[in-house]
Amino acid sequence: MTEPKASRLGARISFWLFVAFLVAVAGATAGWFLGADLVRERIKVIARASVGSGGSFVTSGITVTGFPFTFDTEIAGVRVTGRTPRGLWEWRADRIMARISPWRTGGLTFDLAGSHKLRFRIGRQPLDLDITVARAPGEFTEARDGAPRIFKVNTAKLVIREAATGQRIDADSVSVQLFGYARAKTAISETSAGLLLELNGVTLPKAADKLLGRKLERFSAEIQVMGDLPLPLERPRLTRWRDGGGILEIKNLDLAWGPAKLSGSGTMGLDEALQPEASLVARITGHGKTVDALVAAGVVRESVARGVKLVLDMMARRVSPGAEAVIRLPLSIQNRVIYVGPARLARLPQIRW
Repeated sequence: MTEPKASRLGARISFWLFVAFLVAVAGATAGWFLGADLVRERIKVIARASVGSGGSFVTSGITVTGFPFTFDTEIAGVRVTGRTPRGLWEWRADRIMARISPWRTGGLTFDLAGSHKLRFRIGRQPLDLDITVARAPGEFTEARDGAPRIFKVNTAKLVIREAATGQRIDADSVSVQLFGYARAKTAISETSAGLLLELNGVTLPKAADKLLGRKLERFSAEIQVMGDLPLPLERPRLTRWRDGGGILEIKNLDLAWGPAKLSGSGTMGLDEALQPEASLVARITGHGKTVDALVAAGVVRESVARGVKLVLDMMARRVSPGAEAVIRLPLSIQNRVIYVGPARLARLPQIRW
């Protein structure tokens, strides 16, 4: 082959390679923008499914970046509303950062760091909360192949402030995991939903000084709903759930608040008046100082405290002479009264559904 022919062949090969490169770039670009549109639509679908038929999901804009390899999404001006028997609830967020694959189902990762507003009612009491959080990465996994839908988030430097009273709660870290099965009907022996919760380094409102102090060192628990999930929380649904044998299974309960250290497990349900009733087996340390603190706060009468402390002292055991006394005993709630073993400890306020 002569040199001019070789040069022309090389030029043609270079040209077609360049064309192929342009086609590949154009295809990748078109594919990414198509994926970005799919991401926007999928976020809306997930949000609508989460709020249900009576809710709404509104945003001022969904921006997707990360071309050409990722789909980093900013959801700005988020407003989510829903309805309960007590009225509307609302959640607002300045923005949510998310990453989601448009090509496969399964879920998404997100970060809720920033400012939020949450409005809802507990019984007849409206709550208007301002929430800020420094870090809040999490993930959402869709239900499939018999596995539950899972939502989990781990926060750092969480502050919750009640707008009307100015009371606030600060937490060094909070971990929340919610899960629920997509079943039409759940047998009473099966779990329909659950919560895994862990709080560390919580500073409570000033009113907690009248109980066991403002510092809640640690609280964690695993709670499972047995039977159909009674949502929304209204009397007819709660009554059907209770009458069908519905209970909450409480596992791995762990509390460290002031002098009180408690761990245990048990069950909780609803009585005929739809008030909580519970039966737990607990391991308690610091019982003497805890009872003294409750007496000082006016929660337990001193005459009652003497009997409670006598019973607890008789039940306490020490592993070694210098070790802290440990009590293993039943805790229960009956007719809105908390019992420690056979001793009556305190009365709970009535829940008005």
